[in-house]
Parts: sequence; structure tokens; C-alpha cells
Amino acid sequence: MKRILFFVHYNKYNGLSDYVVYLLEHIKHIYSRVVFISNSPLSAEQQKKIAPFYDDIILRENKGFDFGAWKDALLREGWDTLAQYDSVTLMNDTCFGPFFDMGTVYEGMEKRDVDFWGITICEASKTGMPITGGAIPEHIQSYFLCFNNTAIISPVFQNFWQNVQYLESVDKIIELYETQLTQTLAKSGLTYCAFTPPPPTCSDSENLNRHRNIMIENPDFVIKNKAPFVKIKAFIHFPHPKYILDLIEERTDYPVNLIHDYVTEMLDPNISIKVCDKLIPVANNNVKCAFSGGGGGGT
Repeated sequence: MKRILFFVHYNKYNGLSDYVVYLLEHIKHIYSRVVFISNSPLSAEQQKKIAPFYDDIILRENKGFDFGAWKDALLREGWDTLAQYDSVTLMNDTCFGPFFDMGTVYEGMEKRDVDFWGITICEASKTGMPITGGAIPEHIQSYFLCFNNTAIISPVFQNFWQNVQYLESVDKIIELYETQLTQTLAKSGLTYCAFTPPPPTCSDSENLNRHRNIMIENPDFVIKNKAPFVKIKAFIHFPHPKYILDLIEERTDYPVNLIHDYVTEMLDPNISIKVCDKLIPVANNNVKCAFSGGGGGGT
């Protein structure tokens, strides 16, 4: 299979986290061509660090966020060139992984009779749309989207990307593009599915509202169903993030120190202390207190 990947990177401190390097290293073999798009500056040394894992690199401003970056990369590659591929994958760096072999994931998904697919689906909801608070249609979550050749050459697919605007609001991007792409393509006759099925209806009152954004609200279910990625936001919003880390460590070979390093460096201490085991110095004392990642509270 001839596959191409467009991978979007962004780091608010203009850094390059090790989990991104690991991710690229462990998925590069799946693709005939990898285009790495950075929406934040990368030094020559940082580019050299990931050079073995991409075939082309695009450095740009964070204009239009991920969807603006994907638009630029797709149009730069050209529709005639893309039509020669069996699949186009759009991905960003908002998740940890892969936890399992991506070759196996692709082989299984490519046997399904669908035109595009992703890892997880966000279920439809009558409310919750950013800005308006209105309904959210069912859609494949945009951190990972794969389109087969039928979708690539579709005028609807191409027109969607031609018409993407470089919006300055993330909420607007979600409202107009992320939540609409799946249904726009489906209405044209293209079919889709997700690697991870939605969780079953739960009678537990505590979990009744945890079935919309599965990747953030049910990461435990996602991992137990051998999804290759978990969103970083899961460690922020899931009530028990240390449990997610423990599941990854118990069920996969993923080096969880990459998660430790990222959440310690990039996230608020009140969040990271819930994920990682911490040593916090006590004021005016040389004694150090050990805090379990499962605890709450600030540092």
C-alpha cells in the first residue's frame, strides 16, 4: 500500500518533546512519504533530531491551527500527486503513542469496506458546540484521520480543504471544520468507521455523561480496546489520570517516562502531580515528602 502522512506539530515553548520523536520513529515505516509540518519554530538541531523520520518538512506560522496546516500541505503536494496514493493520513501531536503496532492497525482497517476512518468517534450530542452551545454531529476525532483513494479524489473532499479559512479561533475551527468534516463527506456518499467502538451504555449514574468524547472521557475503555493512541487531554480531564498511566504501563511496552517528562514540563503542577510521582521539598526543611500521582491538591 502506498500511504502518505501529514503530521502537524506545535509546541508553545518552541520545543520538541521526546514523545513526538518516539511517535514519528515508530510510525514512519507505515508510510511511503511523511510530511512533517511544524506550526512552531524548530531549531536546526531539533530538525536534525527528527530528520530520519520525515521526507519533507514545512515550517510555518500557527495560522489556522491544524486545519490550516493540513490545507497548506495538501495543496502544496497537489491533488494529482495525492491521487496516486492508496491513502492520506492526517495526524497531529496531541496524543501519546503508539502503544501497539500501527501496521496491524492499518491492515485491519484497510480490510473494512469504508472510505475513511479514524481511531475514535465523538458521538453526536444535542448540546456542547463551542461558542453556540448547539448540537454536535457524530464525527471522527481529528487527531488521526485516514482517507482512502476514493475519498482523496472526491470533489467534496478536495473542495472542503480548498475552502478552509485560516481562522484565529480554535472554537471556530472546531465548529466549522473538525465537527463537520465527517458528515460533509458522509452526505456525499463516502462511508466511515472508527478503530475503537463507542463504549456500551452505562447504567452507573457517575458515568452517564461520559460517552460523548470517548478519547477524553473514556481513555480507560480506549486502552483496554487496544487503541494505539491516547489524547494528552485525557490526563487533564479524566478524573483518575494515574489510572490511565498505570493501564498503559501494564498493558503496553510504551515508555511511560515520555508521559512523565511531558506532563511535568508542560502541564500545571496541580495536574502533573495527579499523574506522576513527585518529590516536593518542604519549606525550611531538608526533608522531602513523597506524593503519589493518585493524590490531588497543589504542590
